[in-house]
Parts: sequence; C-alpha cells; structure tokens
Amino acid sequence: MSTLRNRKVLVMAVVTALVCLSLSVVASAEPIKVRVWGLNDAVPGGVRNQIKVFNETHDDIKIVPEVPTVNNQASSGGAVTGGDLSNMQKLLTAIAGGNPPDLTTVDRFALPSWAVRNALMPLNDFIAADNYDMNKFYQFTVNEVTVDGNMYALPSGTDGRYLFWNKDMYKNAGLDPNAPPQTWEELQAYSDKLTIKRGRTFQQMGFISQLAPGGSFYLYTLLNGGTFMSEDARSMTLTDPKTVEALEWMVEWYDHLGGAETVNAFLGAFQSGSANDPFMAGKLAQLVMGDWHIGNIARYNPKMDFGMAPVPAATPEYYGRTWFGGWGWAIPRGAKNAEAAWVVAKWLTSEEGIRANMEGERAYRESAKLPFVPGLQVIKGLNEQLTDEIRDNLEPKFIEALEFRNANISDDSKVRHISPIASEIYSGTGRAVDAALYHRQTPREALEAAQEEMQQLLDEFYGK
Repeated sequence: MSTLRNRKVLVMAVVTALVCLSLSVVASAEPIKVRVWGLNDAVPGGVRNQIKVFNETHDDIKIVPEVPTVNNQASSGGAVTGGDLSNMQKLLTAIAGGNPPDLTTVDRFALPSWAVRNALMPLNDFIAADNYDMNKFYQFTVNEVTVDGNMYALPSGTDGRYLFWNKDMYKNAGLDPNAPPQTWEELQAYSDKLTIKRGRTFQQMGFISQLAPGGSFYLYTLLNGGTFMSEDARSMTLTDPKTVEALEWMVEWYDHLGGAETVNAFLGAFQSGSANDPFMAGKLAQLVMGDWHIGNIARYNPKMDFGMAPVPAATPEYYGRTWFGGWGWAIPRGAKNAEAAWVVAKWLTSEEGIRANMEGERAYRESAKLPFVPGLQVIKGLNEQLTDEIRDNLEPKFIEALEFRNANISDDSKVRHISPIASEIYSGTGRAVDAALYHRQTPREALEAAQEEMQQLLDEFYGK
C-alpha cells in the first residue's frame, strides 16, 4: 500500500510541476506589440483611453502608438498618412526600409493611390475568415476602401462640409439669425453686411472658406453642377464650363475682398481649429468647415450662439450638396504582425472601440468643465444613439447641429473621386486654385494646365 501511495504522490508531484511549468511559460509569454501610426496619445482624452482599454482587455496583443512627424500630426486623432503626397512617401520609405508600422491610418479618398503602389495589404482574406460584416458601415465608406474588388482598410470616422454662422453677428448686422444664405448671390449680400473694414484693414470678415484649396474647389464645383472626372474615372473634366465657373467664382470672391494676399494677411493672425480660430474669436461671421467644428466650438467657445446649414450653392437646384471625407485603418505591406494588426483594426472600428474613445474624451472634457460632442461615426445608427445618450448634457444649439449632421449622412453620400491618382488630383487642383487666386494664371489657364497634367497621369496608369 505504501508503495502505491508513494507512486500516487510522485504522479501528483509530476503533474503539479508540469502545470506550474505550463503556467510559467504562459505567464512569461510577451504580448505581440502592434506598432500603430495614427493614434496620438500625447494628450489626455479619447485616444489615450482607447489604447488603455484595448491593452487592458487583450492579454496577447498590445498597441504601441507611434506618431511620426508629418503634416497631419496636429489632428485630434494623430492621423499621419493623409492624402498629401509627402505623407505617402513617408510610409513608402518605411516599407522600402523593411520597417513599416503594423497598422496605419489612411485618408480614404487617397487609398487607391496607396493600393496601386502596392503599399497596403488587401484585407479580403481576413474579412472572409472572420465572416466580418462590412455592411455595418455606410456604403460610401466601403466604396472608398475598395479597389478592383479588394478591400484595403476598415473605415474609421467621417465628416461632411457645411456652413457655420455666428447668430449674434447676424443680429448685429440686421440679419435674421435663423435664415442663412442658400445661394452664392445671397452669400455675397450677407457677407457685405457682415464685413467691417477700417481703411485697408479688416476688423471683421463676413465669410471665407477655411478648407484646403483642393477641398474647397471640389465643394464649389459640386455646388455649381460641375465635376472633376467622368463617371468611369478615366477622363478629367477640369475644363468643363461648370468647373471653370466654380473657380472663377472663388477668384471673384477673393478679389471682392481685396485679393488673396489681403485675405490671407487677415487670416494669418489666426489658427484654424484652435482657441485662436477667427470664427471662435468673433472675427469671422461665416465659414465653410467640416462637422468636426461642432466639437471645436464646444471646446473653445461653448457660449457662442451658432448655426449650421448646407453650404450656399450657385443656384437653388444644387443647394444641399456636400462631400464627405474620413479615415481608415490599413495594414502596410511588410507588416511584421499583420494578424494581430487585423485584430486591432477590428476593435478600433467596432462600437466597443469607438465608445472607449468617446468615454475617454467625454471624461477629459468634463474634467475641464467643457461640453462633450461625439465625432461623426461610420457605423449605421450609432450617431443617433450617441446623440440620444448625451442629449440631456448639451445645450439645444449643439443637439440641433448634431441632429442636422446625422440626418445628412447616407449610404450614397458624395466623396471625392475614387481614382488611382486621387492624391495627385487633390494636390494638382490645389495648385491650380492658388495660381488662379494669386492671378498667376486665369482660372481657365490654371485648369487647362491641371487638366493636361492629370490626364497624362491617368493615361499612363491605364496604359500600363
């Protein structure tokens, strides 16, 4: 009996030792570190909490945020790979050097430019393996990340462009604070009443677009019934009369205010999207801006009485048009931890991941005694939920703006043209706008030059 008992004790000791060894191996296993470009945790708030929640709820994967020094680093989310060509080059350089991040943000409209350069991994196999539901996203965002049947990113956040106006400044100018202009003619009349000059110096400006040149021009082209490209995206249409008219209108507007140098000298004293924004400071009565500006107002001047409406159009038939932008999470070619990066991308674009961001940002804003306004999301139905959840904590003006914003997004919302030369088009049309505004060329001459350059790029691409 004693021998049998000893054998049992020995077996139990061996089993216990093996279990302890196994636990020790598991405990000592390091989580996979996923290097992410585009999560800026340098400031407290949503992104920092998002990273914290993910890392606390995932034992085998850890997010390691990296924010390279690029043009878009000042954005709230730390986006680093936008539509600008210099941003693209930074990722291409990292890929060529064999050291790309595991996951990166991309500006969705520019994604085809990345895909044709073989900079990103298709996600189709991951999507199929997980039976991942892409239908939860607004269709226009899925279209933007799809190239030749391959999906290269998961959509993340979006934004539309609208008119914001200061209602108190309307009242002081004798304008109805609840009746914004709907046409370019009305916008001119409103702006004249709202503009105050002392000699050659602006004390107050009635209107100016704060978008980048290419983005503003595309918007006004839509609002004049024009296009940049043919429906099949094989031919540029920058010399279409409606498109040329849109740029002519932009030039006339600047000239009416004294020219681009004069306007930009006034704007140069301010910083868009900050506490020193001219709109926040009460020096600009109306501007065109993305709907993220609702959050900027809540952060920098929550007492402002403001309104939000569609951007005035050339004629009433085009009133209500806008375009949407936004970001996506993509896995670069050569990523060392692609499977783990896919897990991170799914979580960041899930309702759980989005809410982790929102909760962190809300706590941060409330600690500073500021209102919290959620950003516009790409998951259908989520914007309405988020608005309802904060309804009792926001003034009616913010709720009205959020409800207007939510009602204007749909599956078929317009985006910038999806093209393999999307980044080049954005940069090229921006240069054309600058050339026209500063009278280096007439609007038609500037667009004829851009047309020739962009069409050559298209022909070269499709010729291959």
